[in-house]
Amino acid sequence: MGKDPDLLTEYVRQRIAKGMLTPYLQEGKMLQVIIFDRDLEEILSKNIKKTEHGSYLVLDPKLIGKIVQAVTKEVEQQVALNTSPVIMTSPSLRRHVRKLIEPSLPTVFVVSHSEIVEDINLKAIGKVSLKNE
Repeated sequence: MGKDPDLLTEYVRQRIAKGMLTPYLQEGKMLQVIIFDRDLEEILSKNIKKTEHGSYLVLDPKLIGKIVQAVTKEVEQQVALNTSPVIMTSPSLRRHVRKLIEPSLPTVFVVSHSEIVEDINLKAIGKVSLKNE
């Protein structure tokens, strides 16, 4: 294991996942999540640049705006239904998605698939997509 602080953070998050997720669980250990559609995850994954100083997301500012707008729309729909929105994405994207939405949506919790412990039931309640933007 290297010294990349972002990677170390992901390992720690996996270890303490159960405690992090507890406030977001519904009855029956149900975690309601907003997911990203496959095309959007692919766009994000292809635009992660790795350097000796870690990895970062490189996107056109207009695309960033569209993504943040799409995420905000899904989050607002869930808040209107009195649900605490949780966004779930792949482990390699989690920290990048968090950094991307943080200025607009600082309280939205972002988890990765690897943080979901075995006794949690997942229910996708929304999907972020750029198809309708």
